[in-house]
Amino acid sequence: MFINALLRLLDSTGISHKVRNAPDWNHQAFADDLSLYTKNTVDADTLLRLAQQFQEWSGLKISTKKSLATGALYGREARRGRTIANAKARRAKARTAKSRGLTAACEGDEAFAPGEQDLQVEGDVHTIQRNSTRTKCKTCGIVKEIHHLYVTDPERCCRQCATSWSPKDIEYQGVRLKTTPGSSTTRLLGIHQSMWLDSSAQRRKVIDGAIEVASYLRKNEDLRIDQALKVVSMCLPPLFYFSAPLIRWPEADFKILTAVWLRAF
Repeated sequence: MFINALLRLLDSTGISHKVRNAPDWNHQAFADDLSLYTKNTVDADTLLRLAQQFQEWSGLKISTKKSLATGALYGREARRGRTIANAKARRAKARTAKSRGLTAACEGDEAFAPGEQDLQVEGDVHTIQRNSTRTKCKTCGIVKEIHHLYVTDPERCCRQCATSWSPKDIEYQGVRLKTTPGSSTTRLLGIHQSMWLDSSAQRRKVIDGAIEVASYLRKNEDLRIDQALKVVSMCLPPLFYFSAPLIRWPEADFKILTAVWLRAF
C-alpha cells in the first residue's frame, strides 16, 4: 500500500511505452521490484526523477547495482535496423576478405614450396590472426569478428546491439545504469525473460531446481517418507508457482518437469 504513492505518481505523468495495440502504462511492480517502460530516454529520465523524489520522501532506497536499462525495437524500425546492420557487416567482411586475398597472393609464389612444418606454422599464424580479429561486444558480451563491430565506437558495440536500441546515458542519482540489449535475458519482476517475453531461461531455472531436489532425495535415501515428502512440499512448489501463471510452458518442457517431479515423489 505504501509504494502505491509512487505508482500513482508515475501514472499522473501520462507517459507511456507507446507500443501499438497495447494499453497505455509506464510501469509494472511487484513487492519491492519495479520496472519502468517508456518510448525514449527523455521519458525514462522523467520517471527516474520521480522515483528519486519518492526515495528522498519515503526513505526507501533503490539499489543501482541491481538496476539496469534495456531496450528493444519493434516492427518496421526493428526490420530496418537489422537490414542496415547486416548490410554493413557484409561490406566490412568483404573488405577483410579482399585484404587477406592480397596477402595470400603475395605468399603464393611458385618458388615458395612449404613443407609440412611450414604448413603447421602457417596454420598457427592464421589462427592467431583470426583470434586477433575477434573481440567482445561491450553491450551483449558476445565475442564476434571485427567486421561485426563499429571500429570507431569507443564502447566497442556490435552492429546488432547498436541498431536494436540499447539505451545509453540513463542515470539515477548521478550513477550511470548498466545496459543490456532487449534480446538478452534479464530479471523482470523476478522472472528471467527478454523484452520479447522469451522465458526459456526461467523454465530452465525451474527444471534445474527440480532436478536438484530430486538429486538430493536420491543421495539421502535414508530419509523417512514423511521427511522426504516435506522436502518435496517445501522446495518444489515455490520453484514453480510464482512464475507459472505468467509464462508459457511448452509441452516438451512440461513433460521434463513432470517426470522430474514424479521421480522426486
